[in-house]
Amino acid sequence: MRHNCRVPIRHDVNIIEQLNNLANTVINRHLDIIRYLLVGAVIVLLTWIYPRNNFKFDYEKDKPWLHETLYAPFSFSIKKPAEQFLSEQEEAKKSVLPYYDFDPEVIVTVQEDFKAKLGSAVQEYNRVIADDTSLVDVVDSLLIDETSYLLKGQEILDHIYEVGILERDEAHQTLEAEELINILTDKSFASLKTIGGFYSLPSAYQYIVDEVSQEDEIRNAFLVGLVENVIRPNIKYNESITEKFRQEALKAILPTKGVIQEAEKIIDQGTKVTEEKFQILNSLRDEYQKGEETFASWYKTIGYLLMTSLILLIFLTYIRSSQPRVYSSLRRMTFILVVILIFQYMISLLVGSTAAADRTILYVVPFCMVPIIFRTFFGVRMALYGHMINVMIATFILPLGSDYFILQLLVGFVAILANRKAFYWSQFFRATLYVFIAYCLGYLAIFLIREGSPTELKFLPFGWLTVNAFLVLLTFPLIPFFEKLFGFVSHITLVELSDLNNPLLKELSVKAPGTFWHSIQVANLAEAAAYEVGADTLITKVGALYHDVGKMNNPMYFIENQKSQINLHDGLGYTESAKIIIGHVIDGIETAKNQGLPNDIVDFVRTHHGTTLTDYFYRKEVAANPDKEIDPKLFQYPGPIPYSKETALVMIADSLEAASRSLTNPTQDDIDNLVDGIIQHKIKQHQFENCDLSFKDLKLIRKKFKHLLKSNFHVRVKYPGLN
Repeated sequence: MRHNCRVPIRHDVNIIEQLNNLANTVINRHLDIIRYLLVGAVIVLLTWIYPRNNFKFDYEKDKPWLHETLYAPFSFSIKKPAEQFLSEQEEAKKSVLPYYDFDPEVIVTVQEDFKAKLGSAVQEYNRVIADDTSLVDVVDSLLIDETSYLLKGQEILDHIYEVGILERDEAHQTLEAEELINILTDKSFASLKTIGGFYSLPSAYQYIVDEVSQEDEIRNAFLVGLVENVIRPNIKYNESITEKFRQEALKAILPTKGVIQEAEKIIDQGTKVTEEKFQILNSLRDEYQKGEETFASWYKTIGYLLMTSLILLIFLTYIRSSQPRVYSSLRRMTFILVVILIFQYMISLLVGSTAAADRTILYVVPFCMVPIIFRTFFGVRMALYGHMINVMIATFILPLGSDYFILQLLVGFVAILANRKAFYWSQFFRATLYVFIAYCLGYLAIFLIREGSPTELKFLPFGWLTVNAFLVLLTFPLIPFFEKLFGFVSHITLVELSDLNNPLLKELSVKAPGTFWHSIQVANLAEAAAYEVGADTLITKVGALYHDVGKMNNPMYFIENQKSQINLHDGLGYTESAKIIIGHVIDGIETAKNQGLPNDIVDFVRTHHGTTLTDYFYRKEVAANPDKEIDPKLFQYPGPIPYSKETALVMIADSLEAASRSLTNPTQDDIDNLVDGIIQHKIKQHQFENCDLSFKDLKLIRKKFKHLLKSNFHVRVKYPGLN
């Protein structure tokens, strides 16, 4: 029983161990996991941005078809031009004559109404005449005979309604009298009549007046008033029937005019896009857009995912192999990917708001912004790769031909080269001018290749290219914003920091003048060596200028600042002296941060001694206590060790410049031994394990440092046979 109870316990222990291992893996590799999630999110978002139709051809009417010969991928109908279709619909509407209802019941109602009103009117009239005592003598002659009036009125009404009274609809007020309308006598039969063949109410009134005798004005006015009071239109507009026939007429107007069969050739490469071909291509494009769900959209999405993943993985592989510092920084990786993502999203918004017939506005897209930003913060190679990746991704969004993307690649390279040393506004304007000239010449060249003649050259694209250049110019004010937001350092900032009138450097020159001149010498040495090995010379120079700012706190404890033979370390223990010397690194980091120096410059302060020992005091302590085990950590700088070529060069230059001060009239061999010895000593202390200095780089560095030190000490080569 005991044996059986142990099995699940062991199983639980194994699960706990596995969970612990998993947790440790997540903790140890959390940066890699976050990086993979970031890349995956960008891939998904880019795929979501891509258009969902497969029609990726750019074309213009009366221009050559620049793509390969196009065959119909499926059967589709050719749509009529929108103007033609609308015109045919209007004609169809006009061809349907208005329908009016003839109401036969109106005459019956009108006759009865007239008879009733006539009786009461005659009775009232005769009563008034009879009661008037002044008319006693003529009363019989003034009385009205109802029968005669009734017959006359009915005769008039019969004639009017035999012709009909037409009540025009408001839309038909301007129709001419000879124009035809449909008269519905019942639901199944209609006859054509002219508008002028009917009475209107005014013309019916006039007929009544003309028909009544003018002999007895009082009696005639009495009859005219009665008839006019009862008549009303018996022919009225039937809007529903008219609209029904119009819709049937519209249905007969087809929006298409023929069919292209599957696999039928549509257009050959280089063929002019005529009006007919233009409409066929438009019809094919519309079918693609209409059939997003039917044309394997899921497979297309998978294709987008795969292609985007491949592009970004190649880009990340380059960054990992050639820019390890960028790859290891989530901040830098996030910035690069977010810039590309936002840029592509802005392109998609522009494409979505642009009419398919006018793609010229797409020349306003400022592709050069991305390489300029990448060049500023990450160097030329990153700018080149980033620009190519950005343009490649944009090909899935922009519905333009290959010549457009060739132009963007070309001008992007010009922007990178033109901004190689753009530190001042005059250089910014000059670089933007080069970009604009490259755009204009490139567009002109492509147009001439495409058209073979400049006669049809339009100036609108040049207007958009001008706006493009202006947007590129706006990149430069954005650089300080990105610096603050992401904690980067640009060459513009580095140039400002390299000015010896910078407040921090001025303070260093006052408080620690020896350290100040030492830093200048280190900067000169490190900058020259950086140029030899292809490192960033500007950041190397600036990092060297500020690497010893921590010495301002205790300047007189450093030999270069001591103005007399008195050495403050003589009264201190070796451990305490080492602590003060090591403390200048900690003090320097604090001072640099308080002064707002970029992190990339603070790193030079951190790493310029790496994890080396203060050898002089350590050896003195060991010699003074031969029987005691000395902890070397008490004499060790906190590090970290250099992580880049630039920080490693400053470490070597710092040691060389300090050591060279002890040389008096050195020979060539003395300098060679000094340079080789210091570099070899750093290698033995494993100070270059985290930077990418190669053996070739070290060889070039040795050669350069030896040459510079010999020049400083005016060492001359001894020729054989000469004293």
